[in-house]
Amino acid sequence: GALQAYGYLTLMDVHDPYPSFHGAKCLLALGRTADAESGLLAAIFNSQGKEQFADLHQQAVNLLEVIEKGKKSINETAA
Repeated sequence: GALQAYGYLTLMDVHDPYPSFHGAKCLLALGRTADAESGLLAAIFNSQGKEQFADLHQQAVNLLEVIEKGKKSINETAA
């Protein structure tokens, strides 16, 4: 239900980074990492250079870095 609500909120204001960010966190909880990455990228894009979204921007960047490190670690282990 939350994902659907965040999707509607995104459609209502495509420049608001909050729905993408919170939707990405839901997707991570569901194990949908690739979809979560997409949401985080949208949140980062929509919060870039906007002081009112500085905290959210940093959180999204940090979370994306954690995901990327995790993928790198998995790839190294598989190799």
